[in-house]
Amino acid sequence: MRVSTPRLTLEQPIRWLRDAEHPRLTGALSLDAAKTTFSGGSYLPASTLKFALDGRDPTWFQFTGALHAEAIGPVRLSGRWDGERLRGQAWWPKQSLTVFQPLGAAGLEDEPARRQSLRAGGLLGGSRAGI
Repeated sequence: MRVSTPRLTLEQPIRWLRDAEHPRLTGALSLDAAKTTFSGGSYLPASTLKFALDGRDPTWFQFTGALHAEAIGPVRLSGRWDGERLRGQAWWPKQSLTVFQPLGAAGLEDEPARRQSLRAGGLLGGSRAGI
């Protein structure tokens, strides 16, 4: 994966309270990118990912957020970092299949049926666990 011109912006201060009895980590960030290209050739157009952190420290927190990429979105995200793995899920409202065309762009010229279904303007909605 290649992220072109990424920019990470602090939306709310990152606060880390290192109290032995009540540790706390909070904050909010925004990641903007011009284009994200995946190894298979598909891509995500210019995007913004805004997310908030809430937990006890940088090794144990939950996050919530939303991804917007031109007509794609909002893709709602939630998950957690437990010090070893990033786990989470994403879900999105029903949208025209043509909105998601850049994510399936690689090889469309070799798959006429797939290309036709994208042109037909079908709807896609759903969720994905296991980020």
